Amino acid sequence: MLASIAIHAPIQSNVPTPTRRALRRWGALAAALLCLVLGLAVPVMVGVELGMMALVLGLALATLPVPLYVTMLLWIDRFEAEPPELLGLSFFLGATASVFTAAVANTAIRGWAGGEPALEVWVIASGPVVEELSKGAVLIGLFLRRKDEFDGVLDGIVYAGMVGLGFAMAENIQYYGHAAFAGGVPAGTRMFVLRGLLAPFAHPLFTAATGLGLGLALRARRSGLKLALGVFGLIGSVALHAIWNLSAMYGGATLKATYVFVMVPVFALGLLIIALEIRREGRIVAEQLLRELQAGLLSPAEHARLASVPARLAARWRALRRGGFAAWRASARPHQLAGELALLRHRVAAGVIAADDATRARESALVDSLIAALRATDDG
Repeated sequence: MLASIAIHAPIQSNVPTPTRRALRRWGALAAALLCLVLGLAVPVMVGVELGMMALVLGLALATLPVPLYVTMLLWIDRFEAEPPELLGLSFFLGATASVFTAAVANTAIRGWAGGEPALEVWVIASGPVVEELSKGAVLIGLFLRRKDEFDGVLDGIVYAGMVGLGFAMAENIQYYGHAAFAGGVPAGTRMFVLRGLLAPFAHPLFTAATGLGLGLALRARRSGLKLALGVFGLIGSVALHAIWNLSAMYGGATLKATYVFVMVPVFALGLLIIALEIRREGRIVAEQLLRELQAGLLSPAEHARLASVPARLAARWRALRRGGFAAWRASARPHQLAGELALLRHRVAAGVIAADDATRARESALVDSLIAALRATDDG
């Protein structure tokens, strides 16, 4: 009996690699289609309830500023740009699964409350809890499943921003559509100015607190501290969202005061944190590429440029003037490789990634690719 188990157990427990890959692909496709269906539910409901004109205007106004805001957000991650597929996935899940989950939960809560005046504030405050949990779930999934990419505070802020922008875009379709239905194009435009221009980063800013907490958790060594930082980040997201929603409920002077004395300072604090993290990553690049400098693989000018955002931008501008758009794109490759190499070594030193054969092979490949890319661009 034991012999039979010993012989057959490995066969039953190991799924062939091609089959496992196929299952993952089909599972990912099914999940994407499900999220797409869920995401279409919001605009379909707007169209059915308010009519085609309101839907078209709401959709146009909601999507119009998105490319600009996404570009501004992606500029933050200067030293190691995140994979486009993960950034797109974050935006997609924020605009579909998170929005649908929040809409269903908020509708259920309001139905349970029955519109009683005593519960009015609680019901409005339920939106921040539900919505930040639904957005935070996407970040937590990335944190747990893709630590090779979600590996710092800046990454947490960038991924949180993408989730928040997706959520805001989908939610704004409904807001703009209702405004257009009630007051036509002028009302829809006024709502766009309020939500799309004066407070475009509300949702990304709220959710960035969760991303910040998860990013800091990566630096903690004790599991209890990791959990505490993640929870505090989520609580911060809920608190900011609740303050904003409650001030919007009272409107007038309360809303203006909250915008000026709470939201603007928090946004400024976020910019300060981003600036400090960019400087920190620059120091990491300089420290971790010292061995290439000392070995003569990098010149002092190349080493200094790879660790400096202004120097990198200047190099890309020179490439654009000399060789056009193709040279400009090619000049980004050594910068990306330098960031990946430096942060890989930093994660190994911090114990986030094991220093195994696979890691050493990846490090060696990055070094070779970096030197080859620098020689190809010839901008030392």
